[in-house]
Amino acid sequence: MTTTTSNHTLVVVPKPAPRPRAATIRGHAVMYDPADYKAHKLALKSLLPTLDAPALTGELRMDIEFVCEPIKKSKFTTPKGDLDNLAKPLMDVLTQEGWYGDDRQITALHLTKRFPAPGEDPHINFKLTELT
Repeated sequence: MTTTTSNHTLVVVPKPAPRPRAATIRGHAVMYDPADYKAHKLALKSLLPTLDAPALTGELRMDIEFVCEPIKKSKFTTPKGDLDNLAKPLMDVLTQEGWYGDDRQITALHLTKRFPAPGEDPHINFKLTELT
């Protein structure tokens, strides 16, 4: 039996997860996330629909499409950000918000990134499918 959640679209500019920053406070090394990354995760959280079902508990397939901001004056033909780093903020927020218990439940992950079509705004589309 396969149970599929509906497709979800979050109208937000996709941002890759940065490397954690290090600081020394009272002689102790402390790792922290930059403020703009924390703000991005809060934006993702605020855009998620309210869950009307319990957390998914089985093996999961996740499909994510990142529609990224166009790059002005660049020789590159693909959007900025490594796919794994683009996926991290969304996956972290979905786990924190109780959509599923742990990232290790994800046994299949399909990621794509592209520039928006004319008239299309940057956004993130994702779908979770429970494989049981």
